[in-house]
Amino acid sequence: MPGEPECTDAARTQQSTRERIALVAEGLFAEHGISAVSLRQIAIAAGNGNNNAVQYHFGSKDALLQEIFRLRVAQMDRSRRGMIALAREEGSLGSLHTWMRILLLPHLELADAKGRHPHSALMIEYLTRWRPAGMPHPADDASDEASATLRMVLAEIYARLDGFPADVVDTRIKMAQLMFSSLLVLHDYGGDALGESFALRVRDVVQLATNLLTTPLPAEGPQAA
Repeated sequence: MPGEPECTDAARTQQSTRERIALVAEGLFAEHGISAVSLRQIAIAAGNGNNNAVQYHFGSKDALLQEIFRLRVAQMDRSRRGMIALAREEGSLGSLHTWMRILLLPHLELADAKGRHPHSALMIEYLTRWRPAGMPHPADDASDEASATLRMVLAEIYARLDGFPADVVDTRIKMAQLMFSSLLVLHDYGGDALGESFALRVRDVVQLATNLLTTPLPAEGPQAA
């Protein structure tokens, strides 16, 4: 259309290259750890003859991680918007459990060619090591359009827990995300060891995560622990 920028073949190729590198990097980070993987290793694994390709496209490992997060958030956004629309039709948007399903279940779709969930493995390391050290997530930026639905989902969850201190809610949401991510990674490497019905395990963990958010705070004092 007049006035709209054209998407040239070169632009599409560059975007495809960036996405391929990001997904390859995600798999390597998930398997070996973020610190253990070099930009050169990522370039080689991505099949790029230029060992500086990652630096050319992203500039740094931190910027590459932000691109991975944006890519995955955008992919989950489509599912989340669909789940919100369905829940609205069903009249279930008032339920905390509904919003936890919307937050967690889209991670199931982020499977690689082997059916594993590298983004979940990456998020476990990110939430336990890198976020506490100060590494942001795109959803922290209110101007990041790709994260708008995720921010809205989190806001709805916070709104239903307004009786708890904000730092408690923040910690509990992280614990819920870690619980669900751990289930997916356990399933990836444990297979049938988790039982006959993975779908039942998923429903169980979503319910446990919901219960975790609403558990009363422990009493203060010397006997609290």
